[in-house]
Amino acid sequence: PAPAPAPSSRMPTFARVGLDGQIKDVVAAKLATRVRTLPVGVDTCRGAQAPDMLVLQFTAAYEESQAPAELKTMEADRLVDLLEQPVDTPRWHIFDSTANRDNLSYTLLLGTNNALPGVELAVQGMCVGESRVVYIPASLGYGGRGNSAFGVPSNAAIRYDVQLLRNVRLNNAKAPRPRFVPGELIE
Repeated sequence: PAPAPAPSSRMPTFARVGLDGQIKDVVAAKLATRVRTLPVGVDTCRGAQAPDMLVLQFTAAYEESQAPAELKTMEADRLVDLLEQPVDTPRWHIFDSTANRDNLSYTLLLGTNNALPGVELAVQGMCVGESRVVYIPASLGYGGRGNSAFGVPSNAAIRYDVQLLRNVRLNNAKAPRPRFVPGELIE
């Protein structure tokens, strides 16, 4: 494959890895993550990596364009837990959730492009029991086309509240990857 274009030097860059462990491409975007719950054994747990199969619970919401500016702050968001209470807020409109699927978990095989690019990037490095709130820019979400099936408008920022329930290791890598948080870490 052709080499990826050089990303902008002003934005953080992320390498996306395929099932074979090779870098598929490099993307530049402002991805932000808040760790809501640390995993047990935070210093020794094995972080998720392709081609792991992850079992997740999540709630996904898009940002309402008409939300008042005072609600569009990380401090206001700190009070909202969409996993515990998957209901719309003045800022966020829920478009998908495992709670709406009879609390069935969602299985994601990392490295297969079966999720939004921002979701694939954001769950890398997660450990079992950890929960995160991930803020995904439109460029790593549905972009300019949006998603009519879910009612997500074009260029909408996406928020995923996600918890890793199980990680099935599908490769025989000898050096397990430590836990890490991609993107900007929000306190």
